[in-house]
Amino acid sequence: MRILLAGCALSLLCGCVLAPVGDIRHQVGRVKGSSGVLCLSVADNRETRRVPPLVSLVELYKRVDGRVEQIWEKAFSAEGRAKRLPADECIDYPNPDGERGPALVLGQAYSATLWTVLSLDGNTHSRWYHVYFCMIDTDNGLSPHQVLGDDWSACGAGVHW
Repeated sequence: MRILLAGCALSLLCGCVLAPVGDIRHQVGRVKGSSGVLCLSVADNRETRRVPPLVSLVELYKRVDGRVEQIWEKAFSAEGRAKRLPADECIDYPNPDGERGPALVLGQAYSATLWTVLSLDGNTHSRWYHVYFCMIDTDNGLSPHQVLGDDWSACGAGVHW
């Protein structure tokens, strides 16, 4: 009993919050692209292959001096419609329809979030797909490198989220 109480007290002091078992609202998204064009997508899993989610908002951030700064967003709900996004499709940045955003550069940490909803078994569920990445120099020009976990080493010295 003392161990249980000590564990609870420690978690309260540390500000730790555990997500309920089975909470899958936050998922890892995907990034790909080349020649400076970025392509953001949802996870490719059984759920998204069965029911492609509706994207209402995409946000792009960069890390500057220890803080996060939003550099672009695309709100599909503001246009009166959400965008259905199968796992094999993606949302381009910058947009091919002429909408521009800041250029993505080497030596910078980036993050993107796709805000989505999907209907499973008659119930509506929220999903947030998060992507962490940097731009690296390749034979095809600048290309995004997705960072999984905490390994930012491919992004250059000092680059991290």
